[in-house]
Amino acid sequence: MIELERYDRSGELSSDELHNMQILVARFEAGGKGWHKAARPALQRLLQPLEATLDHLGAVNTIKRKYTIRATVICLLIRAMAHNRQSFWAFSTDVWHELLGSDYYAYVRVHGVTANARQQLIAVAYLLCGFNELGLLGRLSYPALARKVFGTQSSMKSLRK
Repeated sequence: MIELERYDRSGELSSDELHNMQILVARFEAGGKGWHKAARPALQRLLQPLEATLDHLGAVNTIKRKYTIRATVICLLIRAMAHNRQSFWAFSTDVWHELLGSDYYAYVRVHGVTANARQQLIAVAYLLCGFNELGLLGRLSYPALARKVFGTQSSMKSLRK
């Protein structure tokens, strides 16, 4: 599992973090895909746990549609953090619900036709922030989500019980 104590889980964004997120969001909205040079170093505190969690979930260079699942999760969280002016560590249940959608179709309406990675985003919310209000999210493939979060072996043992 993810070792949460390894990370700075401050809910507040530094002015540098917020500034770099705002630049990235403006780039994304203009159709850009690349990150400016200062972004990664400025956002490292937030990217480290996200990247570790995405590694745990197996979201490594997995391409679905036009964008990688990994990039989609990170970009959606950057947009949400910039919009809410707080780190994902501080997101309330309402913010997570808004981000994840009441079902897959609500998620697509909010994030656009290229929206993917909903299950990975749910898993990130669960693993890093303890979001467990899965009943708010409509129909989910719980076995697929469990495999992402707990691994195939653990999930299969639980299903057999």
